[in-house]
Amino acid sequence: MKKKMYAAVLLVACMLFALSASVYGDDPEGYNHYGVYNLKNLNIEVAAGSETVTVSQDQVRTVYEYTILNKDSTAVEAVFGVPDSGIHRFVPTVDGSQVKYRTRDEAYLQRNYGVQGIEPEKKLWFLFNVNIGAGEARTFKIDLSAAVPQDKDNSYTLKLLEGRGYAGVIKGTRLPFKLAAEAFRPYDLIALEGLPYEHFSDTGEVNLTMEGQSGITVRYQPVEKLLYGKLLASVYKKPKAIARAVVGKKFTEASVLCDEYLAAPLDAKLEPEQVRMAQAEALRLGGDYIGYLEKLEDLDLTKVYPDRMRYKTAFDKIQYYDTIANAAALEEAVKALYSEVKGAYLGFWLESNGYIREESKPAVPAPSAAEPKDSDRKPNPFAAMARTFSGFKYQGTVLLVLGFALGFIVGRMSRKKRRSRSMYLFRD
Repeated sequence: MKKKMYAAVLLVACMLFALSASVYGDDPEGYNHYGVYNLKNLNIEVAAGSETVTVSQDQVRTVYEYTILNKDSTAVEAVFGVPDSGIHRFVPTVDGSQVKYRTRDEAYLQRNYGVQGIEPEKKLWFLFNVNIGAGEARTFKIDLSAAVPQDKDNSYTLKLLEGRGYAGVIKGTRLPFKLAAEAFRPYDLIALEGLPYEHFSDTGEVNLTMEGQSGITVRYQPVEKLLYGKLLASVYKKPKAIARAVVGKKFTEASVLCDEYLAAPLDAKLEPEQVRMAQAEALRLGGDYIGYLEKLEDLDLTKVYPDRMRYKTAFDKIQYYDTIANAAALEEAVKALYSEVKGAYLGFWLESNGYIREESKPAVPAPSAAEPKDSDRKPNPFAAMARTFSGFKYQGTVLLVLGFALGFIVGRMSRKKRRSRSMYLFRD
């Protein structure tokens, strides 16, 4: 009986672990570029159009522009909708004139437009109307701004062109799509899914057509923003003043403030290395690369936030040594960085910009005879369970019930153990 009880506890614990990985896993919300929905599903055709997403640190601006043709023999009033994804500015125009919009929840969409199970399930939608005469073509534009939420690992995620197979999403043939990352640096990009690295330019641009795209995920970390964000988060005035001085291009003032703070640091929660890194940045941005490199020599980058600052400083060294044609120092800096980032976008950037010789690129390992093929691997039942429950509407309820079940089983075991414990009476 005891073995069965232990087996039950183990089973419930494993189920909780698998399901919690499904619910609270590493799939960040980020900003989702959902597209525009034709909510009445009218017989309209996209004659022309484009979509542009411009990202600047933790803010994104999206512009949808479509010319649509009413193919019906009667005039129609189309209702277009965009699901919310951190939107804080929404400006729709029709033929160059701004029109009114309204926000409604999904229950409203279900009641008024017969929408059932539309994906993604969002609480808020931005809606606007467009009157289109029989056979008439009209052009509408949506210009919106949204905040990109920070993920648990202090990165940011963009989900682009996902879910375009849903009913009601406006589609077109070979429509252009553009992603532009302002002030992009190769070390900012952490991961790129659904798109080969070569489509992502050195300046942070992606240009392609929407046809055949099943979704692109971009995960990035604006390293400099997080460096100064740490200073701005201090409860003391001087670290905030340092960050504002550097960002405001008052580099001499920033350096003086850094010296003053380091002479008498007050914030126990702020690493002095964070301030030294800001001072080094002030030197670099002010054109003193020699002073910048000297500061880096004395810096412990393991204590600087964010951790990817080490990639940024290595990248700076490579750019500088390349500029002054210091071949020996350049080779050493490239070798040190490439050993950490080969296979990632930054490694690809080094390769595509000629910093890595062909013979020094890592060889593709041959498959090991002892390693089983994917088709020979036994399926993991708990991983399959997690995939099944991912996106399940009542995930939280299931987890709660399983948690109570685990507590009940453990409680029964504890009571049974107490009852079976030997009792010794000591008498005088």
